[in-house]
Amino acid sequence: MRYMDLVKSVQRQVRKRLSYRIVDTILRACFAVIARTLEQGEPVYIPEFGRFEMTTARSRMVVSNLEGEARYEVPERRRVRFVPSAAWVRRLNGERGSTGDGG
Repeated sequence: MRYMDLVKSVQRQVRKRLSYRIVDTILRACFAVIARTLEQGEPVYIPEFGRFEMTTARSRMVVSNLEGEARYEVPERRRVRFVPSAAWVRRLNGERGSTGDGG
């Protein structure tokens, strides 16, 4: 799904009560808040969907297969990790009536 499709899908969900421009503005603001929160090192929880969090991939040494024994260091870097909620995983797997943490 592309961003434009997402905006149109949200617009259909609210039965076109909001214009494309307004939905676009709201989504961009939501994504900006999520990104800013993650950049500050805080996780973002979305009930019944999942959790976004920043993780750090440690630096490591790699060997280039193309150059034989050439070794390179891949520097440490930050990554965004998504962990789906238990409720969403159950829905994806078609499990009905399961009890659990719900989030």
